[in-house]
This record gives sequence, structure tokens and C-alpha cells, in this order.
Amino acid sequence: MAFSISSTMIFLLSLALFSTLVSADNHLLPGERLNPGNFLKQDRYMLIMQEDCNLVLYNLNKPEWATKTANQGSRCFVTLQSDGNFVIYDEHEQEGRNEAIWASKTDGENGNYVIILQKDGNLVLYSKPIFATGTNRFGSTAVVVAKRNRKAHFGVEQNIIEVTTNL
Repeated sequence: MAFSISSTMIFLLSLALFSTLVSADNHLLPGERLNPGNFLKQDRYMLIMQEDCNLVLYNLNKPEWATKTANQGSRCFVTLQSDGNFVIYDEHEQEGRNEAIWASKTDGENGNYVIILQKDGNLVLYSKPIFATGTNRFGSTAVVVAKRNRKAHFGVEQNIIEVTTNL
């Protein structure tokens, strides 16, 4: 094949094309982090790295989910690692090390990952597609589920990006 696009490029292009699903404030890419007081936001949902080292998902002002790591560190941050593990670290700057205090235990191969706070309030870690024909008109490898009404849906029902096709 004379022309080849890397999976990283396709992944990044698909994020740009599907900006209604992924906006700058509702996701983390590998190497990005939330420091104390930083948050992801999607509509009425907010995932915040609190000053007390607890990572909490709020629906309006009501906590829906938490890592239960309050007071287990003094200067914590959460990051998505390149191996797909979502980890809270207590930063020991003077010692030049970080101590993991919580992890999603989703580590695997290094690859393309993104963690998204979806419109339905679900925090989801995505990686490479399991199967794709590669024939969709957007040039990404996103998996498309076609419906009888000839509309393709990306994501779960609460997070639909709808594309009408003329097939």
C-alpha cells in the first residue's frame, strides 16, 4: 500500500471529527492530568479531583461515584497513562516520586486511549476499536451500528452522534 495512516493519526482525527462527543473539557488523553480543583464537565455532570485526594463524579451537586481516596495523600492528581490505566497519584515532589493510591486496573499495551465523561454521566475509557470495516465516510476506524432507518449511531443511546446515510 503506497499510502498509510498510522492508527494514532486516525484516532486523533476521529476525536476532532466527533467533537460533539468529545469536547475539550470532558476528556483526558494519555499523559494529561487533573490536579486538585481541576475537573471534567459534561452538561450537569462533573468529575473533580478534590483537594483531599478523592476523585468524585457529581450529578449537579450530588455525588454519584467516588474513588474513596479522601485523605490518603496530600498532593494528589489523576492521570490517564499511555498503557490505559487511570491512576491517582500522591505527588512527593521533594523526593522526586509519585505514589499510586488508586487505579482503574485497566493497564495493558501502550496505545491510543481516551477517558470521556459522557452525556449520560458515565465515565468511560475507550481504546482501539475491536472491529471496523474502514468504509465509513469520516475516515476513522470508529465502529458504526446501523439502524433500520439508515441512521448510524456512534456511542451508547444517551451519547448518540447521528449520521444519516443514503445507503
